[in-house]
Amino acid sequence: MTKPRSIEIVFEGAQAEAATRDLFAMGWFEAEWERTPEGATPVVRARLIALAGGSVTVADKLLGWWEKWHKPDGDALSVRLEGAGTRLALGTTTRDALVEVLRLLHAPAR
Repeated sequence: MTKPRSIEIVFEGAQAEAATRDLFAMGWFEAEWERTPEGATPVVRARLIALAGGSVTVADKLLGWWEKWHKPDGDALSVRLEGAGTRLALGTTTRDALVEVLRLLHAPAR
C-alpha cells in the first residue's frame, strides 16, 4: 500500500492566520489548513500536498515571503515545516535544507 507524501507547515503567533492566507494566495502549494486553538497563541496547521513548481523555485519564493512577514519585534511569527522526520524553522533554516524537505512532495510514494 502506498502512502501519500505530505509536509506539515505550522504558523504560530498573532499574525498566523493572516500569514497563512497570504502564503496560500500565492498559489505555490496545494494544501489543506485549519486554525487550531492552542492556548493564547494562535496556531494554523497546514498539510502541503503538492508544489506548483520546482523545489528550488518554491524554496526561493518561500524564503522571500518569509522576509516580508518576519518581524523581529514583539509581533513575532513562527513558521516551521515538518516532513519525514525533519523539522525546519523558516527563521533559521538554509535554502538547501528547505529544498530537501520540499523535494519530499516530488518523491514517489511508498
